[in-house]
Amino acid sequence: MLDSVPTKRPTSDKLFKSAPFKKLFKNPVNETLEFLEEFQFKTDAEKPPFIQGLTCQIQKFPKSIACYKILPFLCSILTSPVPSQSGQKPIVNPLAPIILNPMLQIGKMLDDSTEYQVRIVPAIILMFSSADRNLRAALLKSIPDVAPHLDAKVVNAQIFPCIVTGFSDSAPALREMTIKSVLPLAPLLDEKNLNEVLLRHVVTLLKDKEAAIRTNTLICIAKIIDRFSDKSKHKIIIGTFLVALRDPFVPARVAAVKGVGFATKYLASDHNTLGHKVLPALSGSLLDPSPEVRNAAFQHVNAIVALLQTWSDKRAIEQKKEAEELRNKQKTEAVSELPSPSPAAGGYLSGWAPSMGSLGWGSAAPNAEPSISQPNPKTRPNPLSQPNPMPHVVKTEPLSTGLSLKAENLSDSLVDAWGEDDEDLFGSSKPNKVSTKNETKKIPTQENTELFFNDLTSNKLGLKTATTATRTEDRKVEAEKKREEARQRIKQRKDARKQNKPVFKKSDENTGDGWDDF
Repeated sequence: MLDSVPTKRPTSDKLFKSAPFKKLFKNPVNETLEFLEEFQFKTDAEKPPFIQGLTCQIQKFPKSIACYKILPFLCSILTSPVPSQSGQKPIVNPLAPIILNPMLQIGKMLDDSTEYQVRIVPAIILMFSSADRNLRAALLKSIPDVAPHLDAKVVNAQIFPCIVTGFSDSAPALREMTIKSVLPLAPLLDEKNLNEVLLRHVVTLLKDKEAAIRTNTLICIAKIIDRFSDKSKHKIIIGTFLVALRDPFVPARVAAVKGVGFATKYLASDHNTLGHKVLPALSGSLLDPSPEVRNAAFQHVNAIVALLQTWSDKRAIEQKKEAEELRNKQKTEAVSELPSPSPAAGGYLSGWAPSMGSLGWGSAAPNAEPSISQPNPKTRPNPLSQPNPMPHVVKTEPLSTGLSLKAENLSDSLVDAWGEDDEDLFGSSKPNKVSTKNETKKIPTQENTELFFNDLTSNKLGLKTATTATRTEDRKVEAEKKREEARQRIKQRKDARKQNKPVFKKSDENTGDGWDDF
């Protein structure tokens, strides 16, 4: 071609037919571009092999040619609907299943996510609307590559409603691929599609006649259970995994046992469900004929028992603290209910000391007047804190010795101990009338008075023990015996008086008043 003689230069015809020239211009890139230019003139037998070959060769093409020359052409022949034979509804190009793979290969070369959504997502949405099973199968297989580039609104509004139809498809392979495609789409599903639509179809697939579909459904639900709401998690564990423990297919039972173990962490706070429902149901798998099921069951049963043991230990410590706080609260309330002592009167027990002295129970003078304390008006009145009012004092006639006795009028419980022989001691000619109405009443003694104060204090604080109660009963029995002996002595005196036999010698009027006999 560089010869100075023009006649010696090769013609163009010879040049194009020469081997070097053919090797120079015949390469995969040029051949692909040339085929794309003549695509409309190619036969139906030539088109599928060419598109299938793009999947292997696309990685060898320059990025600019693949993204801005080949990709737009593939989208154009895909989104250009071919009229159906009836002419009523357009359908997707039959070559769509084989166009999808090279399209997704080129989509991986796109750096901008926005560009991916503009160029490829519309084509994906169009293909999901197709009823072609081959195309749907190809789309379901490609979901893991497409899902990261999809928007949640697009998935819930346009893609997931088309995917749902695959759960009830008559082809088992398509049902199985549909449940597998849920894994990458679960993070994009809204609450309604996830907790209502998907769960409804999952329950249906768990009753599928194909064992592989039931097994894959359990595995899929176990992997995305964290996406469900708390209420749905409870339904899945109780209504899905526990029911699948009785599946006749061994891999399905293994998947159910592992699903229960994986979902146990979501029931860590619901100990009643773990102890009453999950653990009994899972314990039945410990006797499963399959060793694989038994091993998995033992592993997860031990984990649940350890979880319940930890909760039991913590609960025991909490109950101990609650019981201690309750006891402290009761003590505080009991002390707060006690009336505060009056500074002037000396407390609600101060008024008893003078009266006991006047009765001969203490060291007070015999002629001391009884003193009754007045409760503090600022405190709440307590019937146990106020002594019984003492009756008025009755003076008796002086004895022949000239000694005057100032006797206090005691209650009937004090009189019955003296009986009807008082006239022998005082020298009275007339027997005194002694009321026997209250003969069985307790005789006040210093011992009984101390018991009264002890019982009063113990009852007020709410701290009376069984030992104190037993001691009180013993003292009551002893007092009753003493009263019975006093009644026997009175009866003997009456009998002796009737027989005119004196029991006691009258003391000399000039030497004593008769009190020394006691």
